[in-house]
Amino acid sequence: MCRLRIALAVLGVVAIAWVATGCAAEDKTVSAADFVKAQEDPRFTQQLGFQDDLSLKLEEEEVNRAIAANPRDATAYSRRAGLRMIKGDLDGAIADDTKAIELDPRDAQPYNNRGILLMSKYDLDGAIADFTKAIELDSKSALFYANRGMALLSKGKEAEAQSDFDHCLELNPSFKLGLEQHIKAIKEQRAKPNR
Repeated sequence: MCRLRIALAVLGVVAIAWVATGCAAEDKTVSAADFVKAQEDPRFTQQLGFQDDLSLKLEEEEVNRAIAANPRDATAYSRRAGLRMIKGDLDGAIADDTKAIELDPRDAQPYNNRGILLMSKYDLDGAIADFTKAIELDSKSALFYANRGMALLSKGKEAEAQSDFDHCLELNPSFKLGLEQHIKAIKEQRAKPNR
């Protein structure tokens, strides 16, 4: 939700800047090229960073109020986990996803989210366990299979990973390009000496 607000704010800034230059009279739409050009202006990126920080702070205050009002709100803990992840507080995000799981153990998404966080901390066994639980709860999610496959591949379990990748693509063929890029990146990382 926070990122959506930021994106809308960005589009608003670009449209305002475009109107101020008189270009809006020629064309009522903001093109991608104009957006890219606006990003090159340091004033734009500075404002964007300020809006991003402010939006995160406001979102965090809102979710903290929700948790204070209802400490059994699993969704609020999941939201705060996402905010903490964005801020780089991986341990805090893991704690919040863990609390969301305790409150609603039948929701697959917090398992997937915590698995991603554990993977980023190189706890591949923990990540695989969380992705497996997410799959048990929602076997129709291509994303959960893709994530477990990437964790398995990172551990060098290529056959198991390929099985998950195949299942992912059966569920959602549109994952193919992104999956191929991630697989390539993981294999390149594993091939580097002194990992």
